This record gives sequence, structure tokens and C-alpha cells, in this order.
Amino acid sequence: GGRKCLAKASEQGERVRIILRQLLDFSRPPQVQHVAISLVAIARQAVELISAQRDYADIEFEVDAPTDLPLAMGDESLVSQILLNLAMNAASELTETNERRIRFELSVSARRGRTGEDMTVAAGLRPDAVVCRVLDSGAGVDPDVRERVFDPFFTTKAPGAGTGLGLANSRRLAEEMDGDVELEDAVCELGGAAFRLVLPIQGRSPECIAKTTPRE
Repeated sequence: GGRKCLAKASEQGERVRIILRQLLDFSRPPQVQHVAISLVAIARQAVELISAQRDYADIEFEVDAPTDLPLAMGDESLVSQILLNLAMNAASELTETNERRIRFELSVSARRGRTGEDMTVAAGLRPDAVVCRVLDSGAGVDPDVRERVFDPFFTTKAPGAGTGLGLANSRRLAEEMDGDVELEDAVCELGGAAFRLVLPIQGRSPECIAKTTPRE
């Protein structure tokens, strides 16, 4: 009954806190695995964990993925941390919005060069990456802070409400897996921000993944 639901919610909440504490550990992971993983399964697990939180119970979550989405290469634990962080960030931006929606949208992409352009498979290019977009119906990212959202210790949250390490660490962990985390320039289909986790597709070499933002 109700007691069982409360116990489950408490357990899920503790799992989220543990995972996010791991994310905020800025040290290099001792060993990063590069194995075949299902981004769809990890996204669905993230939805289950976050929707169990009382503050986010009224958010409409959606996981949109083709049935034939290929596996990605990466570390399941690190990918879980990244998607949880992106979704928790999105959820925290929905406190003052009437429509509270978060969508995980998964697809494949063929990427070449450092132009930041997605080359569609329809153009005859072989897919290089599996992409998970995390979209929300919030207010989006202020243009004045777009260039700083991945800077360590930068945060737009109130003092004491955020460390500013979540996005910086998410990008760093993605890079450990030969991928990236990006913020899209345009307002997303839900009206808010869209972040993208990009990982190598199973069977493709890591150097096939090109970052949209050149590293210095």
C-alpha cells in the first residue's frame, strides 16, 4: 500500500543522491569501460528514478527511440550519471512552468569534421554516433550564460542550491568515453533547452566522433 510506495520512493531517492554524489567527484574515474550499452534502457531507468521523487512526480516524462536503435559504446554507470544530471537539471527548471515535460529523444547521427552539423544517414553517410537529446519545457538557457554552462563551478542556481560541477563533470565523463555533452543553440521542440549526449556507435572507432566545440 502507501507505506510500500513511500519505502520505494525513499530507496529510489537515495539511489539518485548516491549517483549524483559520484558525479560531483571531480577526480578521474579509476577505470572507464568501453562496452556495448543500451542508451534506451539507461534513459528509461533515469526516468524511473527521477519520477519517483516527490518534487518531480507531476512531470510528464517521455522516452522516444526507434525500435532498431543500435547500441552505443561507453560505461553504463557513467552514462547513467550523465543522463540523471541532465534530467535533474531540466526538472529543476520546471518549477514555475505550467507545462512540465521532459523528453529523452534517441537517434543515430553521422558526424564529420568540426562544423557542428549533424550529417543525416539519409544523406548516404554511415552513422558514427548514438545521440540522446534531453529536452524540457522550461524557459531555456539565457543567451548571456550559454558559453559558460560547462565551466567548472559556474551555476545559475541560488547560493547553496548547486555546485556548478554537474555539467562540467558530465562533459568530462562523456569525453572519457570518446563522446561529448553539448547544449543545442536553438530552443527545442518543447520550448526549453536541449542538451545532447553523444557516444560512439557500437563497432565504430572512437575517432569517428567529432565534437561540435573544438577543445583548446
